[in-house]
Amino acid sequence: YTVTMFLIDTSPSMGKLRTVQLPPGPSGEERTTEITRLEWVLQFVKLKIQEMVIAYSSVLQTCLSHA
Repeated sequence: YTVTMFLIDTSPSMGKLRTVQLPPGPSGEERTTEITRLEWVLQFVKLKIQEMVIAYSSVLQTCLSHA
């Protein structure tokens, strides 16, 4: 078994803003937005969990198809 643990820093410094790139606008212009460090970390963790779920689903489907 593999255990993955995510520890989220909730200290006051995580409330500071950071600028992140967005996909280009309709006419190709660069776009950015500001989010807190905490929001950024939570998005990162969410994407990592999604990747793990998709990978597990793939493995499970392969195992079931060979059963």
